[in-house]
Formats: sequence, structure tokens, C-alpha cells
Amino acid sequence: MRGTKSSTVGFASFGFDLLEAEGRQYDDLQLRSRFGLRLLSAKTTASVAAFANTRVLAGDHYEDAFGLEVQGERRSLIGGSAYGRLSYARIDNHISSGLDGSELKGLLGFRRSVGGRAVLGTEIAYERRNTDTASLAYQSLEWSVYSTIDVQKGWTLRPRLFVRQKDFRNPSAAFQADRDEMIYGGSLRVERSDLFIAGAYTPYFQIDAERGRSDIAAFSYRSVGVQFGVERRF
Repeated sequence: MRGTKSSTVGFASFGFDLLEAEGRQYDDLQLRSRFGLRLLSAKTTASVAAFANTRVLAGDHYEDAFGLEVQGERRSLIGGSAYGRLSYARIDNHISSGLDGSELKGLLGFRRSVGGRAVLGTEIAYERRNTDTASLAYQSLEWSVYSTIDVQKGWTLRPRLFVRQKDFRNPSAAFQADRDEMIYGGSLRVERSDLFIAGAYTPYFQIDAERGRSDIAAFSYRSVGVQFGVERRF
């Protein structure tokens, strides 16, 4: 459907994330699907969509999520872009009914092109999860900075740093200390942006690292992950 300055199109998207680890207990598969409408104009993109996500953890059907999502982006004439996203989902956990509940997520961000070969951006993200077991309900607030840098010979670098505060809203009386977590970390993704496999897929390598600190030692951790994969571009 088209007007004089804008158009509306329907869309569908499907995606997945697969972590194949040493030892089946760490295997993680996430499947995502979205169906909706997108409004396009010279400076603005907006969309509304229904989505369904499924997670398979350690070979077992772990969780399903069904919900609605709205997104928007406003672009300026000087290379800047402000964007946001808001979603709400109902959660059905197949391992424990105590993890059933709802999830609200919101994100605001700004990015800008620098020198024609790089993009700098920052985001603030909020998540609130309600569960049937009150002590597992939490909210988190995250701030991140990121960049996309095109270097020579078709290579693209995507560094990112973040800090996140995770607050358990109804902590169990069994805990003798504060379970809340402060998490910080970063990632670096390296892409070969001028190489296309099967005419549409570009290969990438990514390393992630994060550190979580809590007053309860059992909830403090360090994590390092490595990914190799391909991403569809067309």
C-alpha cells in the first residue's frame, strides 16, 4: 500500500542462534519468527509485529514466548539515527511452571556515521520479567556503546562494551546476602563483508566475554564464548 510519501509493506522473518558446545549440557538452540507490517518513509521506519520464539536447552524443549513488538527509527540528514523498540511476551516454560510468566523489554538508541567508514552508537535497554515464583522475578537496566568499522580488504569490525544491573525484586528469605548482580563485558565481531557464500551469506567470527558480580558467590561468574558462522545479507 502506497501513499504520496510513504509505503506500507508486510514482512515475515525467521532466524536462529545455535550454540554447539563441548558437552551436551551447554548446547543452546533458539528459534525466532516474526510477522507484521512495516511503514516506510524518507526519514522514518516503523513496524508492528507478532512473534514466536522457542528455546531448546541441552536437547530439551525449554521455553516458548509469544508476543507483540513495535519498533521505530528516525533518520537525520547529517548521518544520525534515533531508534527504539518495545515488546511484550507471555512465557511458557516446559521445565518448571514456576518460570512461567511475562516479559517486557524496551530499548532506546542513537547511532551516527563517522567519516564514511565507521558508525558509533549507544543504547539503553530495560527488561522486566515476572514469574509465577516470585523470588525469580527480576528487572535489569543496561547501557552499551558499540561501533561498526570498515577496514581494508573487505573486513568489518564490530566492537561492543556494556554494563548491566540485574535486580531481583522479591529475593528469597533463604539468601543471607543480596543476590542482585552487576554484569559488565564486551564482544568483538569480525566479518568478511565482501565475501558471499551461495550468493547471500557472509562469514563471521565473534568472541564474547562478561563478568558478573553478586554478594552471593554462587551467582558470580566469568564467561567467555567464541562463535563462527554465516549471516544472510540478501
